[in-house]
Amino acid sequence: GTWVMQGAQNFGSPSGWSKVKVSTDFENWADVDVGLTGLWRIAGYDQGAFCVAELGVGSTNKVRRSVDGGLNWSGAVSLSSSSQWYDMEAGNGRLLLTSQVSTTGCESTDGGASWASKTFPSAGMYLWSGPGGVWLSRDTSDVVRLSIDNAASWSTVTTLPHVAWMGRNYKGRLVVSMRATTDQAAYYETGVGWVVVTMPESVQNGELVHGGGVLYMTGSSKLLYTTDGKQWQYAGVSSFPTALP
Repeated sequence: GTWVMQGAQNFGSPSGWSKVKVSTDFENWADVDVGLTGLWRIAGYDQGAFCVAELGVGSTNKVRRSVDGGLNWSGAVSLSSSSQWYDMEAGNGRLLLTSQVSTTGCESTDGGASWASKTFPSAGMYLWSGPGGVWLSRDTSDVVRLSIDNAASWSTVTTLPHVAWMGRNYKGRLVVSMRATTDQAAYYETGVGWVVVTMPESVQNGELVHGGGVLYMTGSSKLLYTTDGKQWQYAGVSSFPTALP
């Protein structure tokens, strides 16, 4: 697989940057110019295409798209509207893009080649896709919502013990970490609903990373992993590298 990291040059600069980093092995990274300076900090991959959009204040309808693994980027595609963009997520045959200041976002069903306006229940929504048309979101007020009809409608989640931090589509389940410092995680499975599980260690703001068939959770200087999305093991790691080349 190919990895694309946004913001390789002047990361965090208010004036933006024109490059991303591309890797095919997650060890060696090369700078690639996307052809335009912008706040390229939100991205998604769908149907063979990488797409990057600008984040936050100053973002417009600019988007860059690559269909060759991030080596070349086209500016021929524009979003359906201009806004202060917040998050982009790919899944279930579409790319969804939310706004920081509006309930009007964007949707693409052709790998980012074209975009249409889409209404969300709140501004400032982070999104995570699950299997079979399932989506999870958390807004800036920490309201967590679930969609089981491919983002057509949303319902507020009240059954989790803590605010969801993030989710990952893994082994037919939407696996979720928590924002609080806790030894609890959860997963959503169609036909089953929400299931809360206990992990061997407590983690705050668990980041979920899928690689090599294993789902990892990092947070609070700990590393845990699962091979089924239900039972978690502690890897005994207490420190991590802080920089990439």
